[in-house]
Amino acid sequence: MYRIKDKASDEFIINKSRFITYLQRVESEEESSQFISEIKKLHPKATHHCQATLINENIQGSNDDGEPSGTAGIPMLEILRKKNMELIAAVVV
Repeated sequence: MYRIKDKASDEFIINKSRFITYLQRVESEEESSQFISEIKKLHPKATHHCQATLINENIQGSNDDGEPSGTAGIPMLEILRKKNMELIAAVVV
C-alpha cells in the first residue's frame, strides 16, 4: 500500500470551472473530518467540497456534496483504491 508523507494540492481549470484538489495523510476518520472541515473553512464560497477518505480496507467513505449522485466522491475513492493508497483523505473544491 502507498501513503503520502505531506499535504499536497493542485489546481486546474476545465470549461471555465476551477477545481482545487487537496490531499492529506490521515490516521483516522476523526482526522479526515478535521481536514475536510479545514478545507471547507478555506473555501466557504465554493459550490461543492467533494471528498473521499481511505484509511484502510474497512474504513473508507465518500461524499458528492451536492454533485449528481455517484459522480464525484465515489470516482475519487475508486482512484485512491486503484492507486493502492491508504491513510489518505482527498477533497476537491
